[in-house]
Amino acid sequence: VLVDADHPMTIRELISHKLTYQATVTSAA
Repeated sequence: VLVDADHPMTIRELISHKLTYQATVTSAA
């Protein structure tokens, strides 16, 4: 997982974005 050093993300945010990404991919499939 790439993290922007200038805008560090919390673990909660990383998980949220990952779930959103997975949901988007699933919907598109």
